[in-house]
Amino acid sequence: MVRIVCGATNGLELLSAERGSREAYIDEFARTILTVIGFDDERESAVCVRHHNPLLIRGEKRSVEVNICLMDWSTEMVYIIQENKTMRNPHDPEQQLIAEAIAIFQNNNNIRQEKGLDPLDKMTLPMVGTRVTFYLVPVTDELNNAVVYGTYPESETKVRKCQCKVDGVDGCMEDPVYRTRALQQYIAFKDLVKSY
Repeated sequence: MVRIVCGATNGLELLSAERGSREAYIDEFARTILTVIGFDDERESAVCVRHHNPLLIRGEKRSVEVNICLMDWSTEMVYIIQENKTMRNPHDPEQQLIAEAIAIFQNNNNIRQEKGLDPLDKMTLPMVGTRVTFYLVPVTDELNNAVVYGTYPESETKVRKCQCKVDGVDGCMEDPVYRTRALQQYIAFKDLVKSY
């Protein structure tokens, strides 16, 4: 399975050739990885690219675009997020990841209410960030309300983060040693996603 993913990286050569389209190539590469590893299941879920979600901040409706997400077909709820910040915000992707997690929390609860289900008080979203960094972002009702009303939550939110690092390697998917390790972590990440 890893060999197939590595073979599908021809788009990486195009990344350096066409810098303006870099983010689109990276999104497609990430979608391919998630699909080959088995996140995309035609009966239950789909890997979606550039999925828009509403986000209510201080009473004002906004929209958040998620680069890659996993959508459950039966509920239309989103479960994992992959965000690529190589062009827009390469040094601090966490703010955007957390904003997207809150938008997903809001949207999933709206869907639950439309289906006659109680909204969730808390949802932990497994996420993958720039340079193969995995996150677990717990979004609580308290944090969500703080964003909606423009206040500070009383409780601290602790985001768990795990970066894929290989000694002596720069840390980019173009390097075959790093790519092999990163793909191993993607496979392990699939098991983690199932637990949430």
